[in-house]
Amino acid sequence: MGADKRAREVQTEGLIRAIGVFGAGLIVLNSMIGAGIYALPSALAPLGRWGPWMFIAAGLAMATVVITFARLASYFERTGGPVLYTYEAFGPFVCFQTGWLLYLGRVTAMAANTSLLVDYAARFAPVLGTPTARAVTIAAVVGLLTWANVAGVRQGMAAMTALTILKISPLLLLVTVALSQAAPELFWPADPLPVDDLGSAALLLVYAMVGFEGALVTAGETRNPTRTIPLALVPTVLGVAGFYALIQWAYVSLGSAVDPDSPVPLADAAHLVLGPHGATLLTLTAVFSIAGNLAAILVAAPRMTFALGREGLLPGWFAGVNLRTQAPSHSIIFLAVAAALLAISGTFLILAAMSSLARMLAYMISMASLPAIRRTRGEAAWKSEDILAVLALLVCGWVALQSTTQGWLTLFAFAAIGTVLYALERRNQSS
Repeated sequence: MGADKRAREVQTEGLIRAIGVFGAGLIVLNSMIGAGIYALPSALAPLGRWGPWMFIAAGLAMATVVITFARLASYFERTGGPVLYTYEAFGPFVCFQTGWLLYLGRVTAMAANTSLLVDYAARFAPVLGTPTARAVTIAAVVGLLTWANVAGVRQGMAAMTALTILKISPLLLLVTVALSQAAPELFWPADPLPVDDLGSAALLLVYAMVGFEGALVTAGETRNPTRTIPLALVPTVLGVAGFYALIQWAYVSLGSAVDPDSPVPLADAAHLVLGPHGATLLTLTAVFSIAGNLAAILVAAPRMTFALGREGLLPGWFAGVNLRTQAPSHSIIFLAVAAALLAISGTFLILAAMSSLARMLAYMISMASLPAIRRTRGEAAWKSEDILAVLALLVCGWVALQSTTQGWLTLFAFAAIGTVLYALERRNQSS
């Protein structure tokens, strides 16, 4: 890259705009497709042939949320996503709490998925199941991905691209072979919709659709973000929903040959469709899938604390940028260390239970900022197409209400911790 072009790409934040539509779509895809798809097919078995259609319905429901976020993204070019939206609309305190909740959800997800990745890998190397080897492997996995991201956003995106190819290809093979042998009537439900199972199934389905906000957070490193991010969001989310539906159809096509209580439903399905080596292939695919999800988290989540540090809501250290690579290295390292410690200790399990609740509330606050953001730009606060935003708020509110009392109490506890951190930083600034 020439010196003039590189200079144009480096913005006032000190970051390089190296992510295009394809890269933004990869972040969305990898943030959404992680470990969940390897458990969902059997979890949705009670829905039978309705299962695939429920994926499509969930995708359409979440599309209302994604479209609203795409409209928000069209107003901003800097790093931060929901942190920027809520700061402009509601001020620093609400901004901090929104970013804090989203960040906790990402740290928890990275810790949980790193642990799961090592558990899958232990099927090939049982020694990884021992505490010491497990801890060393977790540290090595996180360290390798951290190095790729500290080296620069291009290196982080390259790692994610390679992992995406490795994790999608075997799943496409399973879907292609299974559906080529399926009868046409498989695609249409033969029984009434099992309404009693919809509540628990809906929670799983909506949870599988979250994570798209990762592309919003990296706006400061995205080329022409006000156009690129909206173009990447909606097609990728709907594409992932369709991909999930195809996988569920492939699973349903095997009927009673698969065990609906199996913890590894796709490995079982691959064994039936592709033979003994199929199960091994899908297990390896799970490892690559989770690794791709971790790579996406390490690209997106550190930009949240970077933005909070830049806005003076966290210590300025978090806004530190590597002068050579223009990557937010301090925030990347902080996330990696925190996630590795949680994964090794296992204390992240409680956080995992409230991850979905935290995201739904953060989504609602972010979407509620749209009218105020429009007013500051001299536009009408509400427009006719905002019926989708209202539907999006209802979707997120309904999901949040499904949480347990323990989930709400845990959330409030972490919100209190965040309030203390915020107060300390504001006091340091005023002294």
